[in-house]
Amino acid sequence: MQFSLEKSIPILERTPNLLKELLTGLDDDWTMNDEGENTWNPYDVIGHLLHGENYNWIPRISKTLAEDGDKVFEVFDRTAMFEESKGKSLIDLLEEFAEARQNNLQVLHDLNLTEEDLDNTGIHPSLVLLH
Repeated sequence: MQFSLEKSIPILERTPNLLKELLTGLDDDWTMNDEGENTWNPYDVIGHLLHGENYNWIPRISKTLAEDGDKVFEVFDRTAMFEESKGKSLIDLLEEFAEARQNNLQVLHDLNLTEEDLDNTGIHPSLVLLH
């Protein structure tokens, strides 16, 4: 399948509601327990998605669209949610994720990206050129 931004938007739009429907009302045994060392539970995963929503994909798009300046992406802290989620319920995280996603989709829409824009590149912090 060839990537299509237009065809990707519905998936991005539906993800918050899908996750909310899947996780709301489940016992904490399902949502707060992990499978052992170096594993995440659903609560952690939603926190991670929220962190990515706030600090990853839109800032990286902006960097690739910049006509000049540094094209190296900021390092993404894949475990920041462990601190950022403290004191929040799963419902809080799901609602924050839904709001952040809606805001980012509006930003994406407002960018009015062209096929040429989608060919822009950025540099991953580990110095790998990304399209």
